[in-house]
Amino acid sequence: MFDIGFVEILLVAAIGLIVIGPEKLPHTIRMIRAWVTRFKSTISDLQVELEKELDAEDLKKRLDQATKESGFSEIKQEIESEVHFLHDTIQTDKTTPDENSTAVSKTNSDEPG
Repeated sequence: MFDIGFVEILLVAAIGLIVIGPEKLPHTIRMIRAWVTRFKSTISDLQVELEKELDAEDLKKRLDQATKESGFSEIKQEIESEVHFLHDTIQTDKTTPDENSTAVSKTNSDEPG
């Protein structure tokens, strides 16, 4: 990732030793290492999450394309229209049974029995 050689690391360590001091340098190095580890972990988690999202979007696009190509959407629309037609028919039959039952009872009473 970074092109750092041995000389650069030695120079940074010498400057750190002078600026921070020998007592605090080990603690500071551990803290920096922990921050770098957390940063790397967070970046890795983000990469995995983005890959999952991209895979999910790709699968959804493929599914939509396959659905369009196979004609399932037309079949679904036909079935939905038939269901609505049947629902409307049932609703109209529920509103008119009094008329039908009255007509049936009149025809039954007119017949000799």
